[in-house]
Amino acid sequence: RAHLARGDTTRAVADYRAAVAIAPLPHHLLGLGELEQSLGNGKQAEESYALLRAQDRIREAAGDPADT
Repeated sequence: RAHLARGDTTRAVADYRAAVAIAPLPHHLLGLGELEQSLGNGKQAEESYALLRAQDRIREAAGDPADT
């Protein structure tokens, strides 16, 4: 997020992708999706959103609360 705050979107995307690769947490996926969408990368954004929706379905099926 620091790179994004400084306007370095290339490094911000790289950092989000690295974070998702290590731990695909909802806030990482949402942040990456929103950033990709803001950059006009709809396909990449949808990939993050799809994984986020899949995680939500798994949590819901297990009776766990949403993780934000």
